[in-house]
Amino acid sequence: MQASAHPPILDQEFDSGTLYALRAAVQAHADRVGLPEDRASEVVLAVHELAANAIAHGAGHGRLRMWDLTGALSCEVVDVGRAGRPHAVRGPDAVRGPHAVRGPDAVRGPDAVRGPDAVRGPDAVRGPDAVRGPDAVRGSWAVTDPWPAEDGHGLWLVRQMADQLDLRSGPRGTRAVVTFALPRPEDNLRMDEETALLLAFLDGERQHVMGILEGFPEEQLRRPVLPSGWSCLGMVKHLALADEHYWFRCVVGGEDFGFFPQGPNAEWQLGPGETAGDVFNLYREEIERANAIIAATPLDMAPRQPDPGMGEFGKRFSSLRVVMLHMLKETANHAGHLDAAAELLDGRQWIVLGEG
Repeated sequence: MQASAHPPILDQEFDSGTLYALRAAVQAHADRVGLPEDRASEVVLAVHELAANAIAHGAGHGRLRMWDLTGALSCEVVDVGRAGRPHAVRGPDAVRGPHAVRGPDAVRGPDAVRGPDAVRGPDAVRGPDAVRGPDAVRGSWAVTDPWPAEDGHGLWLVRQMADQLDLRSGPRGTRAVVTFALPRPEDNLRMDEETALLLAFLDGERQHVMGILEGFPEEQLRRPVLPSGWSCLGMVKHLALADEHYWFRCVVGGEDFGFFPQGPNAEWQLGPGETAGDVFNLYREEIERANAIIAATPLDMAPRQPDPGMGEFGKRFSSLRVVMLHMLKETANHAGHLDAAAELLDGRQWIVLGEG
């Protein structure tokens, strides 16, 4: 599966002053997709090494993009090249300019690169890291002069940790892509008994939210029926963003808090082209991502990023366990709100009260 066909889960520029923030973001996303702690640490280290190379051998800054693909986490690090940097090996023995590789790793012979990072032939990458077929990198990313390896063993280390490394250079700079296999879904769901119990109750309330609204036409889902003015679709969008995304991806997982739509209570509002299907899909996707974080996080683990805006109140949420209990309460509370709205709309009840 090609990464370019899917939106990245992380797209972040970096320079020498933002490597700490870059590592924190990579750690949060590696945890979120369900990588074990030791494997997530290897992703962070590999991306750091590639970013440091991009800074040292490019223009001093670069860009990281990450994709959660089927069965794999793909990380792309790109520099923008350096003015005047040669991007091709020409002449019988020529590598010239400030970026020439000299000493035991020097390039000799017609287009030859020797050693563990050898690239031979016009665009060839061979061995376990070769990319062939529809995913092969050609054109402006064709191999010319990969980052020099003379400064240390960073690239060697990345090769040892990643399941695949593809390193290409061209007129637009150098592009490195590392791929890490993800645990199978059945491995992610091997959680302790208490976590499984809390998740089962939380899933029950999530199903309540979806079930009470099943079959309503779009017009009714958009219509406010209580004096406070919210609609059923607005409530589901609020649950997706202000609850699932905020508590699990941001507080527990460490993602950026700046995801909220702009404006007062904007997460309750629907865009002009936003459909019921869009909102329900958003809620399902946030639940799926939240469950991956839950499965990969010990119950006693402290949140990676408590919200500083919550002050002393925020300190109450001291572990995943407390966050899950809070989310269980919040989702059940809002499911009850939806029960009331649904009964006013067409008389349906989630729990039918019999007579007598």
